Order: sequence, then structure tokens, then C-alpha cells
Amino acid sequence: MKKLMVLTLTIILIVGAFPALAQDDLEFDIEVLVDGLNNPRRFVVTDDGSIYITDPGLGGDIEAEGAFGPAFFGETGQIVVYSNGEVNPILESLPSAELSPTEYVGPSALYLGESGLWFLLGEGNRDAVDGSMVLAFWDMESEAATVVADFFAAEEELNPDGANIQTNPNDLDVTPDGTVMIADAGCNCIWSWTEADGLAVAHVWEDNPVPTSIDVTDEGDYYIGFLSGFPFAEGSARVEHYSADGELLDTLEGLTTVTDILWAEGVLYIVEFAMFGDQGWTPETGRLLAVGEEEYLVIAEGLNLPYHLEASPAGNFLVSVNTGYSEPGTGQIIEIKLAE
Repeated sequence: MKKLMVLTLTIILIVGAFPALAQDDLEFDIEVLVDGLNNPRRFVVTDDGSIYITDPGLGGDIEAEGAFGPAFFGETGQIVVYSNGEVNPILESLPSAELSPTEYVGPSALYLGESGLWFLLGEGNRDAVDGSMVLAFWDMESEAATVVADFFAAEEELNPDGANIQTNPNDLDVTPDGTVMIADAGCNCIWSWTEADGLAVAHVWEDNPVPTSIDVTDEGDYYIGFLSGFPFAEGSARVEHYSADGELLDTLEGLTTVTDILWAEGVLYIVEFAMFGDQGWTPETGRLLAVGEEEYLVIAEGLNLPYHLEASPAGNFLVSVNTGYSEPGTGQIIEIKLAE
């Protein structure tokens, strides 16, 4: 199933015409659709409104050294589905890590295909939890999950950016020919995977831009969003646009901490995570933007640590919030509706 969905004509007309609009002309309402999640990152929406969500879990009892000090590992990660007002797990006992009292990592992204779910298991300690950085496929009919690619092993062998051995698969999408494309924020690279050829490096950057997101269009070209490296300076993030054969077509600059991008009906939407200051991430500074001919339009602002964006069957924006550095159980999927 293609993860992009058609936005309503009303929203497309507003966004498409926004260079002529004053910023104050846009107003929005927010409704909480799903609550009680743990640092949720990415999700997919089906035509009937069901939402498949990555829940990184709450770590576990295995103590080991993480990237920034002691961390706690376990198998509490999940993929859950929201349907008819209820949240139920469909995949449990996945690798999870508590990197700090409010930062949990584990399942990081997913893509719903015709026969099952592709999903990523992101940051984690390989020595503590085996297979914590992998691409896997869950078959809906057999309900069996199979690991198909090991990013840690590929990083050890290839080390694409020539820096520290680090991998953090963060987002994935699938091209029209079935190639799985993965944005890896750890190796500063984009991996491609096919059953015939396995993992290969599609793109790599040596300026530590931290690729966080990838979105493939129906024509096969794709957009890549970048968080930027520490200290995540305002305006230091970007989005790059590539042709289907990998040629760089365009670069959008002046962005801040990009965590997701969505191409829908000729409009590119961007999620900015937060501003970063002396005290770390500043609460309620996340934004949802649209790209116009001459400027970025702020569709919604004041969001608390937003991460992923999808379009709902009704044509509104669905965004995950409280997605990191947030207390357990405070994660949400919200629906943003532009006021008519």
C-alpha cells in the first residue's frame, strides 16, 4: 500500500496558493486521535482509518554502555494498530533501549505493503539485544517476522561516511520497482535493498547532515530530509530532491531539525522537530511546513517534539508528537485540521 494519500481539494488549493496569503490567514484545530503511547515515531494509515504505529517500548533490565552513558535494554518494543478507538499490539517483544529516563528507542519506522509490514529496528546495543538494527518483514498471512538485512554488519564492513561505526536506520520507503530505500541517520547514508542484491549504499554524505527521512513519489524520484548535526543550529537543516536514477535535482535549505517529509499532490510538506538551545530541545517549538514557490508556509506551530506526518483519509494532517524526551504514556497521534 502506498503511504501517501490524497489531501482534500480545500487544503491543496490553500497550500498551492499560499505565496499570495498572509501567514495569519491560516488557522488550525488539533484533535488527539491516539493517546498513551511511548515516544512514538512513525506510523502508516490505511484507507479505513486504521493506524499502524511504532512503539519503541520502555527498555528493559539489561544494563550496558550506550552512546551517552549507561542504558537499559530489553524486548519491550512493539508495533501496534489503532482501530475503532482501541490500540492493540500486532508485533511484540521487539528490541528496546532506555537511553535516558525520557528517551526510548526501538522500532523506528514501517511501511505497509500488500502482504505485510516492512519495519526497522533502530538504535540499540547489539551486544545487549541481538539484531537491534535491522530491516525486517512481517507477513500478515503467516504472522511471521523475518530479518532481511543487518545494518550494523553492513556499517562495520563498509562504513560509508568514514566516521565512527554507527547505524541508526530511521525511515524507509519503497520505489515503484520494489526497492526498499532506508535513511540511516547513523551512517549518514541511504541504503537500498532488494532481495537479489541485498544492501547497497545509494547515497552517502561526509558533512554529517544526519538523514532522517525519505519519501518516494509515484514516479520514483525521492526526497530526503536531514536533521543536521549537533548543535542543530537554526536554519542548518535541508531537504534534497533526487531523480529516480539518483541525480540531485534540487536542495531546499534554511530549515531546522527536519524529521519527516511528505509529497502529496504536487506539494511537499516538512516536519521540524524542535529548536535546540542551552537546555536542550525546547518544548513546543515543532512545526509543520509546506513548500511554496518562494517561501515556506507554517501550517501549524507550537507542536511538542513532532516527528512523522501522514495524510488522513479525510484529507487532514496526522502527526506524531511527544516522540522523544517525553514521559512514558504521553505520546500521541494528533489530527491537524485547517480551519475553513
